[in-house]
Amino acid sequence: MARPRRKHTAKWDRCVGDVKRRGTAVDPAAVCTAALSRRRRNPRQVALYAQGKGTPVLKYVGGIKFARRGKPVRFENGAHAWNVARQLRAQFPVLRKYRLWAA
Repeated sequence: MARPRRKHTAKWDRCVGDVKRRGTAVDPAAVCTAALSRRRRNPRQVALYAQGKGTPVLKYVGGIKFARRGKPVRFENGAHAWNVARQLRAQFPVLRKYRLWAA
């Protein structure tokens, strides 16, 4: 018979123990669940920006479009954003005049 799968990890168990030792009046399980679920998300996603001489900053909003408004496309890291920037520059010569950066 297979062993039942544990609900929480050892990291979660250590976190609960630490919160209990602090002696606060909060629920240790809730604190650790929230803290560990936040860590799973990637808070350091980057967007691709472009700016021509004397023009406002534009953000890459997908496809072939850079715009001042709209939700930017988010990349997992700067290297991925730079690959897209290089492809766009090669495909559209007008972007060679623009300064491109990922932030």
